[in-house]
Amino acid sequence: MKSWMIMLCFFITTCSFSQTSLEYTIDKGVVGELRIDDTVDNIYTIFDKEKEIKLVDRYIEASFSPAIEVSKNGESLFMVNLDCDKIYSFEIFSPKYETTRGITTASNFGQLKKAYKISSIENHEGALYAFVDSLDISFSLETMEVMKAGIDINEIKVGDIPDDIGIISIIVL
Repeated sequence: MKSWMIMLCFFITTCSFSQTSLEYTIDKGVVGELRIDDTVDNIYTIFDKEKEIKLVDRYIEASFSPAIEVSKNGESLFMVNLDCDKIYSFEIFSPKYETTRGITTASNFGQLKKAYKISSIENHEGALYAFVDSLDISFSLETMEVMKAGIDINEIKVGDIPDDIGIISIIVL
């Protein structure tokens, strides 16, 4: 009887852990329970519309750029960038969310290089991004720290970036 109870407790604990960890997983086109091309309605079924969701204009390239800011208990989790009522990308800020290989916004460039092959380093309007083709994910880097190290961000390559440079956000495309 006791072994049956122990097995049941183990099963319940394991299932609960798996469900919780999936809630914060980042993968190709996926953030938690949301996917690229999902509708806004899916966000409303997962997060409290009154307390955790805020419609904002990111004003990208001088035009209206609607997005939904998702936060929980005062912490900004991520932005959902919209095309009409569909999700076209995510920008994750919270270190709770991690890739399947454990990379979060609390990770650094050295950890990112060990976990994934960096396809390219891109400089967009003075901000540096490490792109991972296999995931269609960009990792926004601490550009000011790279510049403080005396590195020219206009001619930068993967090998130029110090391992201790932090990740500011993770962009799922």
